[in-house]
Amino acid sequence: MTTDFGARMTEIMKMSKKNVDLEKIKLAAREIRGGKLVVFPTETVYGIGADAFNTKACRDIFRVKNRAADNPLIVHISDFEQLDAITYVDGELREKIRRLWPNPITFILKRKKIPDVVTAGMDTVAVRMPNNRIALSLIRESHTPIAAPSANISTFPSATEAKHAIEDFNGKVSVIIDGGRSKFGIESTVIDVSRKPYRLLRPGAFEIGDAEKVLGDIIIPKEVNKTVNKAKVLSPGMKYRHYSPRKPLFLFENFRDMKAASDYLLHKNLKFAVISPEDYAHFFYKTRIITLGSIENPISISKNLFRSFRRLDIEEVDFGLISKMRLKKFDLAVRNRLEKAAGKNKVRNLKKFIESFH
Repeated sequence: MTTDFGARMTEIMKMSKKNVDLEKIKLAAREIRGGKLVVFPTETVYGIGADAFNTKACRDIFRVKNRAADNPLIVHISDFEQLDAITYVDGELREKIRRLWPNPITFILKRKKIPDVVTAGMDTVAVRMPNNRIALSLIRESHTPIAAPSANISTFPSATEAKHAIEDFNGKVSVIIDGGRSKFGIESTVIDVSRKPYRLLRPGAFEIGDAEKVLGDIIIPKEVNKTVNKAKVLSPGMKYRHYSPRKPLFLFENFRDMKAASDYLLHKNLKFAVISPEDYAHFFYKTRIITLGSIENPISISKNLFRSFRRLDIEEVDFGLISKMRLKKFDLAVRNRLEKAAGKNKVRNLKKFIESFH
């Protein structure tokens, strides 16, 4: 499938993570080396990538995503030679990072020579080695690190399958590699190891407890789920509205409050949808339901979260309801995405919420 891309075309390359088509990968890698943009799958979400050393190509990422210039990019690598080419990292820390990669974990490190557009002009750079055969093959065949944020229009939900990226970037990039649904469905965990004590900047698909087994204690700042407005942005996901559907999404403190609100809104004949885990869906049988996975299977929640936000936008409703939930795994990461997606639409007072619809 192809669409217009100026004088070129956007090519959709379908392949399996288990059976990587090397010939197609080489074609996509040639586009990266030629300064073009390529959308590719990772284990977290889809990324929109460019040669990390090509300033113009990296600027094109910001242009097609409508991304703020002070929001740095994550550089994806396939080996430690690439890490050494772009960062200063001592032997002890390097060995710890080796034990943690490839995985959905990004490290903030002191930078070497790499375009300022990638780092937002800071003295650090965000780097990760993805755990996805298609992504690693693309980086390896491109013979360069690939700078790649999530493949979505900025502030909206990340792409967790190729069709999401096609909706956002068909005709705007050179290649979209369709590698199926993402394993985790949420972005990587970001940890600042450029200085001690180490700090969590963005919770994600790698558990902090597992990282601490290798790195030692990691500080979790109180503001990790808040939007930073004035400080420098060391990591994607810290500043600005993020992950939000186009329609308003109201976040409740618990399922009981969401059920009471849903009953009232039904009585008022309003058009809305409830995004709920399967475990609680039966409480909302009279409403339009968008189901996540099960709370007993946390990866099914993370994998379906952004997908449910995109589903909300195509439903014939005016807004959505969702509740906070406790998960055995990915709890902090899912809570972070819910807080950012809801923005100012957090329902801490049920009575005031109901009164707003009088």
